[in-house]
Amino acid sequence: TYDTSFSTAKTASHQYLSDGTYTIKLEVRDRGGLNDITTRQVVLSSTPVLNVYPASLSFITQEKGDNPPDEYLQVSNKGGGILQWSLSADLTWLKADHTSGSLNLGDSNTVRISVLTSGLSKGTYNGTLTITANNSNTEGSPKTIPVSLTIIEASAKPILQVSPSVLSFIGTEGGKKP
Repeated sequence: TYDTSFSTAKTASHQYLSDGTYTIKLEVRDRGGLNDITTRQVVLSSTPVLNVYPASLSFITQEKGDNPPDEYLQVSNKGGGILQWSLSADLTWLKADHTSGSLNLGDSNTVRISVLTSGLSKGTYNGTLTITANNSNTEGSPKTIPVSLTIIEASAKPILQVSPSVLSFIGTEGGKKP
């Protein structure tokens, strides 16, 4: 779709009133008569697009030890319009710092995910987080995020290995640091 709007200002803007594919033509002229033209197509959409990163979460800790470090989900709107989302989990041992949000185009929310291991014994636990758009026209909804928690035996001690076992530095007094 073409229109005939133009501007002689240093910064130009144009508002499109409906979704669609538009051809943008930019022509630049200097006072000396030199000019350059470029043409691009842009697709405008008022449809929200749900995007969630990362695609999975994994936690590991020792039995009867501290809860593992928190993980984070990034929920974003890669489309247009306003995206209203909610998060649900089938896991009693999982906690999110917030379970809903509202996002404009390009906005994102960071959701902190915590694991509560109290009462859980050694083993692997699996479940799913589901992020669902409340808007019926949203693309990419729902998103399911697999979550795994591994609790290892308390007596399993980490082994620290250092390589190389010796570091040598040679320098000259008053000279550059090695």
